[in-house]
Amino acid sequence: MKSECIKAEICKARGGARAIATLTFDDGVRTAALALSELLSEYGLCGSLMTVPTRVMGEPPYSSGYADADDINGFVALGTLEPQSHSYSHLYIAEPGHPDHRPENCTDENREREILGSKKWLEEHFPDVPCVSLAVPGGSYDEKTESLIMKTFYAARRSGLGGVEMQSLTPSDEAVRGGWYRLSSIWLKEERISDIFNYLDKCVEEGGWFIAGCHNLFGAELGRGNYDITPEALRTVLARVREYKACGKLWAASFSEATRYLREYEGSSVSAYCEGGDILVEVTMKNETPRGLPLTADVFNYPLTVRVELPADREGARYLLGGEYQCARVESEGGKTYAYIDIIPNSGAVRVEGEG
Repeated sequence: MKSECIKAEICKARGGARAIATLTFDDGVRTAALALSELLSEYGLCGSLMTVPTRVMGEPPYSSGYADADDINGFVALGTLEPQSHSYSHLYIAEPGHPDHRPENCTDENREREILGSKKWLEEHFPDVPCVSLAVPGGSYDEKTESLIMKTFYAARRSGLGGVEMQSLTPSDEAVRGGWYRLSSIWLKEERISDIFNYLDKCVEEGGWFIAGCHNLFGAELGRGNYDITPEALRTVLARVREYKACGKLWAASFSEATRYLREYEGSSVSAYCEGGDILVEVTMKNETPRGLPLTADVFNYPLTVRVELPADREGARYLLGGEYQCARVESEGGKTYAYIDIIPNSGAVRVEGEG
């Protein structure tokens, strides 16, 4: 029998973390990608390889030097790097006035190939990785390309070459800066280490989305690109991310994981009530984003973390997720006890029991 409603809320980040850290690496230079995968594995972190299909396939003029499909599948198996879109051939379709603007590139044929074609190719070759996010080549696109991106992807990262505003955990589709299609990011550049740390610390302190990017690593065996950092300097960044992750303040997520979680959060609500001494919690998600992009169950099935208040006599909790019991993280605040549980939206009510 149902009784009174229980206080519950969906957390803005997985596990109830204050902030999210997403590491993105553009283009897929093979030496850098292999080194990055090793570093991420060492620190127990993950990132996203913003992938250009023509370079993966070795098409001229980039017939060698880039991670191929076997490399990327290896990264996916290790859980270190996932492929997301960086357009189909890295063609600049920049807005007028931008240094990379080329009028001859701004055709509907090019737009469809670069945007639709990249998503289609990635989904065909890496079917287990939802392709929901894009890094825009050169950080700029014209108005018609932006419209197509907003109909195809759920998030787009812009270049962070200038000043960086902290990226909110609740982006808006309409925001000119920091919105879903103009996400703020910072480059992992050697000379910006102090800025990177300040940005990361601020995100954790105030609750933001730390999005970082780079093209290449440089060092004894690695070639130097435009926006680079040494492996040694990158280690200091990864160590700081790992430290925040270990104490529960930060969720280290790939681009697709963060995008899926936050898009689901954007369109979900939670209800909780007592029944037979247990608590039933249910997360209900809308079937589309505010702009009408579908939130299909085969892609948007990422567990959302719910903070639910436990009865006064309850010190622990467990629940079923994926057919297996999970022990909920429990904390006390203001004389009350709360459990953090992960629930897949629209999967029905989850029974939260006392510890067995």
